[in-house]
Amino acid sequence: MPKIKSQKFGHSHQKNNKDASSGSSVTRTSAPLFNKNLGQHILKNPLVSQSIVEKAGLKNTDTVLEVGPGTGNLTMRILETAKKVVAVERDPRLAAELIKRVLGKCAILMFQREFALRLVAKPGDSLYCRLSVNVQLFAKVYHIMKVGKNNFKPPPQVESSVVRIEPLNPPPTVSTKEFDGM
Repeated sequence: MPKIKSQKFGHSHQKNNKDASSGSSVTRTSAPLFNKNLGQHILKNPLVSQSIVEKAGLKNTDTVLEVGPGTGNLTMRILETAKKVVAVERDPRLAAELIKRVLGKCAILMFQREFALRLVAKPGDSLYCRLSVNVQLFAKVYHIMKVGKNNFKPPPQVESSVVRIEPLNPPPTVSTKEFDGM
């Protein structure tokens, strides 16, 4: 029966001065161990990433397919220009790392005006409520602009507002289990 080669993933390791046969101790570093068998070579130079994006001639209406985004160094640059990036990563460790980086992005959303104003309300405002507290616990929320109902066809019965929501990074260390049952 052929031997199966196991591949370890996780953090890279550095041996101390002890020999492997003598039970060497291992120290961990924070850099992930890349699997060259999967073709993992991470682009680390931000100037190269920027140059790729500039020379690709991306527009803000483009959807980009990125195969093997790794830790997302190029992905983050593409997101600054393109409308959308569809990233396909085979290694679940790197996919998780990429998700962490992308989730820090802000959202621009349009809501019914009263709901939007509740999102941005401060203590003492008449619209300040539990929604305001919960959203502002995890994100910064900004009112961007009011959008009148006459800007829609057919016009709705309510006014709208656009808000910008930026997740706090790092998120607060709060047990959300405490919110259950409130």
